[in-house]
Amino acid sequence: MARLMIFDDCVRGLDLPEHAIIVGRSKRVDVPIRDRILSRKHCSIIPMESGFSLVDLKSQNGTFVNGSRIEKAELEYDDVIEIGETVIVILDTDSWERGEGLTRLRNPVKAQDLIQRINKKNVPVSGVTDARNGESAGSPAVPAGELLEELVMRRLAKVLARKDPLQGEIAEKVVEKMLSEGWPDEGLDSTRTRVKELLENFVSSQGSRQDGKAADSGSPEEQE
Repeated sequence: MARLMIFDDCVRGLDLPEHAIIVGRSKRVDVPIRDRILSRKHCSIIPMESGFSLVDLKSQNGTFVNGSRIEKAELEYDDVIEIGETVIVILDTDSWERGEGLTRLRNPVKAQDLIQRINKKNVPVSGVTDARNGESAGSPAVPAGELLEELVMRRLAKVLARKDPLQGEIAEKVVEKMLSEGWPDEGLDSTRTRVKELLENFVSSQGSRQDGKAADSGSPEEQE
């Protein structure tokens, strides 16, 4: 059975029904998404004879498949859909098997996090009817404290990147390096260890370059 894996402010899975569904910010759509920058009716996923079609419903901020903005697209399994700050993966198995193509995404870090959880079988799954009963489709019973902590850390990271663009550049370099090393196959603990190592290396090299520039410039007296 085809399945959506959704990562908005939490991670959950949703078995796709045999009828078309609407995805958006409204609580009245088939799949409500907790993402403030989505349109109320953002996009639709329509079952076809050979798979599924994704249609953007004239949303304000667009619908993206594997990093490219679309108005309508035929979906393939393991495709990554991005709407607003939300990442969605469509699967026909219990794991993501593509293994490439994430570097072109708008939010590769969040996509990597989702894929790691998928491959570790750590995503609760339910049906689309939950949303019609007044609950968000596939909503897991996650402690509120854990969700709040995750939200706070994510917002702090965004604030840091805005205030200090250099920190954002370092983070992007670490992400690129992790992707080149095949990060989705690593466990969470080893990933954190490797991220710390790379951050220390990049920060250290950045400091060395700045010290070198200062030494090269010198004072006017030294240059004479």
